[in-house]
Parts: sequence; structure tokens; C-alpha cells
Amino acid sequence: MADRGQLERWAKEHDRAMLAVAARYAGPSTTADDIRQSALLTVLQKLEEIGEVSSPKGLLLGYVKNVGRNHLKKRERRAAILQAFPHVHPLVADDPPPRDPRIDSVLSAIEHLPAQQRRTLRHMVVDEMPDLEIAKAMEVTAEAVRSSRFRAIQALRAACEA
Repeated sequence: MADRGQLERWAKEHDRAMLAVAARYAGPSTTADDIRQSALLTVLQKLEEIGEVSSPKGLLLGYVKNVGRNHLKKRERRAAILQAFPHVHPLVADDPPPRDPRIDSVLSAIEHLPAQQRRTLRHMVVDEMPDLEIAKAMEVTAEAVRSSRFRAIQALRAACEA
């Protein structure tokens, strides 16, 4: 069974390979380093379950790929949301399709969000800014941006399902 010290050595030894794989999944809101760190955190949390490791590089790259795929799926879901409501996005033609009644409930729910969550969503969806740029613009940490975005999306889902 691997221990924390061994994991740190493996991470240093295979850092470039992990970043190279993570770069394939990186996007505007998620950097390759974010993916690598998330993968290492996942491995650290599951260290006791992992047992004997015959190929440390294979183990680490497998986790990087899984975390990267999850981030890619999130990006695809966000893109699907924008495609579902193209007339909300600022880059569409002047002649939008008939208004979906769900838009009114989403816009109403957005008005009831705290100011920081509204600003985070606006920067993310309208300005298409990555987390680090949003954090600089709002003068908060990137983690605060992620937390604010997560809470805003949860609140919007709850409001739309009600």
C-alpha cells in the first residue's frame, strides 16, 4: 500500500506527464494545473483503498484522465445550456426564437441571488471569463469564485424546479 510520502515522490516524478495529459482537457475555466491538483487530491483521499501499485505513472495518469473528462463533461453541459437558450447569449441574431417560459423563472431567480453570485454568473456566462480572471475582477480567490458559482447554480436549479 502506498503512503503520502510515496505519492509525493510519484507526483514529482511524473509531474510533466500529468500536466501534458491534463492540458488535453483544460479549458477557459479549468487549467491543466487545476486538473492535475484535483487528480492528486482524489488519489490522496483514496490512498488507503488503492493498495499495491505496480505502475505509479499509470495510476496517476488514469486519475488525471478521469478528472479531466469530468471537467470536460461540465463544460459540455454548460455549452448545452447556452444552446438551449441562445437568445439569452449576447452573440445571437436580433430575431430570437419564441421565448421559453423557463427563462422568466431563471431571470427572476437570478434577481434574488446575492450580489456576488450574480456577478460571478454574469462574468462566467456573459463575459465568458475563466475563474482566475473573475477572481481578479472581483478581488476574491478563485476558490471563492467556484464556491459562489456552485451556490448560484444550486439556487437557480432549486428555484426552477419549484
